[in-house]
Amino acid sequence: MRQLRREIESMLYERIGLSKNKKQMITNLPSGLSESPLELVKNPYVLEFLGIEEKAEYSENDLEKAIIDNLQKFLLELGYGFCFEARQKRILIENIQYKIDLVFYHRILKCHVLIDLKVGSFSHADAGINEFFYFDKNVLNNIKIENEYLKPIIKSPRECFYLTVDEKDLKYYVFICNKDKKELINTKALSYIKEGEKKKYNLIPSVRGRKNWLQLGKIGASNFLWTMTYRERFFVIENHKVIADARFYDMVSENYVGAICNSIIILLQLEIMARGYGGGGPVDVKVYEVKNLLIPDLVHKKDKIDKCFNKFKFRKIGTIFEEYGINPESEIPIEKQDPNPLHDRAELDNIVFDALELTEEERKEVYRSVCRLVWNRISKAKSV
Repeated sequence: MRQLRREIESMLYERIGLSKNKKQMITNLPSGLSESPLELVKNPYVLEFLGIEEKAEYSENDLEKAIIDNLQKFLLELGYGFCFEARQKRILIENIQYKIDLVFYHRILKCHVLIDLKVGSFSHADAGINEFFYFDKNVLNNIKIENEYLKPIIKSPRECFYLTVDEKDLKYYVFICNKDKKELINTKALSYIKEGEKKKYNLIPSVRGRKNWLQLGKIGASNFLWTMTYRERFFVIENHKVIADARFYDMVSENYVGAICNSIIILLQLEIMARGYGGGGPVDVKVYEVKNLLIPDLVHKKDKIDKCFNKFKFRKIGTIFEEYGINPESEIPIEKQDPNPLHDRAELDNIVFDALELTEEERKEVYRSVCRLVWNRISKAKSV
């Protein structure tokens, strides 16, 4: 109904009658509305307010310029929570530069929204190569590919509930086949590859320069993973079997070092030096920041640290406030509260505190300081 009302109010019938290219205009209209259930529930954006001068045809640049010139109205059409960030944003993927037409940040969903303007029809290539390589595990039964070519992959910190990767929590698999097509004769994998080539996935810029477009090379699993961003849950995850996607940094280290990275002393350093997104909220952790962390040399305590880490790596990890026993919404200010960290968490932190020779009061101040820093950025994000 919204679409019908908007078409009437925007004088669609009259506009088609006045158009210099009526056939093209009708061709560009949504088709099959009465036949497709998906089309019936769509809420398309109608941009008649852009006031573009009448032409027989329009380019993507015409549309982009008109949107920028009418940005306030465009944001209202998108809906609540959108913030304009950039136009023609350059991004680098596998050493290939791309331009994103319009970049927005959604302050409610805490994510970026990228808009690539298309005048023509949408193709598989526009969706990107991920559509070919990634599979939701819920549709695996419908994918006719041998299991040896499907590997579990961790794509998001939201799939992490513990300090160690649990494959049962993962939502995706990735297609990895480093064999030549001649070696795949009479396999389901070859049929899938041929189908992908029919859809021209092999011509997508990020893969077409490869000698064999579908080969991802040898991908191994590191023994620890850092998340690129964190909000109110912080963890460095133990991992030995699972491939990690681009939202994680791989870290290869002794187990006790990875365990220490989960101590509050490490989080304190990150909160002080790492960059947050505009308006607070998530913290963006960079590789060089991880490299610059001051990690105590506790090799002589590694057995004790490993034993301590093993005690709580299989329990669910709560928010920073739950882990450290401070209630930021209490009437008592964070600075006046007596921290009550979970026992296993406190045991790990105390090993580091002992090495730094901190007093009991200094240890409490570390907990209070971290919780205050975290609460300040989260509160800032809520108030934007």
